[in-house]
Amino acid sequence: MMPIMNLLQTTLRLLKETGYKLPYISKATGITIPWLASFKRQNCKEYGVKKVQALHDFLAHGIRAQKDQPAQETPQETASASQ
Repeated sequence: MMPIMNLLQTTLRLLKETGYKLPYISKATGITIPWLASFKRQNCKEYGVKKVQALHDFLAHGIRAQKDQPAQETPQETASASQ
């Protein structure tokens, strides 16, 4: 049986496993790079459920912070298109 993970643990796991770089995640989510770096190091003073939820939604589902902007290609899509 798999252990139950909460939103914070799941988001941290997704961030550590993603191939996205922090500047790309920051631009897509609207979350600052310093906060993302602190979160990844598990050294955040203020996690904030809205930030964690936005980060989770992007990493797990590709949901961007600004829904009215046209979708941009991900780094993986860009790399595979140039091959």
